[in-house]
Amino acid sequence: MKKRIMSLALCLVMLLTTFAFTSCDEGDFFIDDPEAKQDPMTIHIYGITDDSTTEAAILRVEEALTEIAVNKYNTTIDLHLFPEREYAAILFNKTQTAMNTYVTQRQNDTNLSEEEKNLIKTVDFSKVDGVRVATQIPSDVTGASLDIFLVYNPPADSETLNPDSEYYNPAIANNGMLNVLYNAMALAPLKSSIDSGTFSTLKSNAYAEALSYLELATYQTMNNPTNRVLDYYGIPNNYVYGSYEYILFNKTYVDPLFSAEDKSDLAQPQIEQELPNGSIQVVDCPALRGLKAELSVMQENGELEGVEIERTFSSYEEFSQYIRGGNQVAIAIINGDKAVEQLASESGIFDVYVRSVSELLPIDLCQSMFCISNTVNSTTDRLSRCLQILTLINTDSEFRNIFQYGVENVHYTEGRDGTVYLTGTEGDRYIMNPMYTGNMFILKPCDTMTESEKLLAADNWLLGKLQTNEVLEAYNNA
Repeated sequence: MKKRIMSLALCLVMLLTTFAFTSCDEGDFFIDDPEAKQDPMTIHIYGITDDSTTEAAILRVEEALTEIAVNKYNTTIDLHLFPEREYAAILFNKTQTAMNTYVTQRQNDTNLSEEEKNLIKTVDFSKVDGVRVATQIPSDVTGASLDIFLVYNPPADSETLNPDSEYYNPAIANNGMLNVLYNAMALAPLKSSIDSGTFSTLKSNAYAEALSYLELATYQTMNNPTNRVLDYYGIPNNYVYGSYEYILFNKTYVDPLFSAEDKSDLAQPQIEQELPNGSIQVVDCPALRGLKAELSVMQENGELEGVEIERTFSSYEEFSQYIRGGNQVAIAIINGDKAVEQLASESGIFDVYVRSVSELLPIDLCQSMFCISNTVNSTTDRLSRCLQILTLINTDSEFRNIFQYGVENVHYTEGRDGTVYLTGTEGDRYIMNPMYTGNMFILKPCDTMTESEKLLAADNWLLGKLQTNEVLEAYNNA
């Protein structure tokens, strides 16, 4: 209710803006795309935001996104954003209500055949094991249409995956949000829309491996394993895939024992070794085992006092903090991204090698996506409008960065180097997870990113894209 009341004030601003447009050029409403002069429409976007994001901030972002969407497609944007722990249950509530209203309308359509009517069904999540549905949702969501919504895989620490939390949603933990909505026939099929023509950029802009994860059997053939026809049921968000295992050799301690400039022999991945009892253990390559044995002898002789022979770090940031704390390590293992090699080499103290590339599972390819409700599928104009907005989310840098960071000089400022500095106040703060807001590779770097993330994002996400391509190559060759 608060959001709707505050919207009245913003409506006055938008009315004045509309008047300014209509007072020019013989009263025609200006739209950037000359082929996109269409009737006005409101498209609702459902997604996840941080707990600290305020209603005032969401309204400002709605207004800024609407300015772009109106100019291009005569479309108003209405954002419905919720904390991650609450989002799925609220969306399931909205899905159930929207689908049941839609089914009633379709069943009463005399132009539909019985076969077509049988391809849609009412949704009762109470009969689906483990689906937690919110008992109440905000009033502005109740009256909104279900158009575009985020579908995601919760992070490991999500309360929706914690059996001890009131937000636990077993169906997501066991089956995934995508499968719950797909089995409810709540997702619009998109293949015919994005295979060619106006919206083909949504396909060409996505990684084929991620899109294939969303290629599911059509509702007509989902229960026919011998004759399935596939369709796309979402648009995957681009983000940086995978990670690397690096091995670093401290020249001060390693070079006296292994002076060769090329230490590739030491950097070989670990191998499996069968023990006499038949069990398997993972061990270092022979050259590295020999080096560590020599370092151990030196340590026993008091020659490496205060120096740790080997230590593993979960990120470059953890490694950097350890070294800045005055600690010494001869061999460091770092699990991190493409930026680690450059960052760890800058001091000149360490020789850095990639030891291995992380293995991906199919689910890793599509942790986050935007889907369109099946309730708009029978309305060509509304489906087309949703696809236009998804095109902005995936290809329009200005739209994408507003959705992520908010309004410039209110929620953030931009430095000379293009870095975004978040500046929102307690009453007007906008914080979003870049995984949940579209194509990461058109985002500007942000001051809240780690040093390695900033380097990944530099030069149009050059390193981030290189990492994704390398990880996908390893995935495809596995």
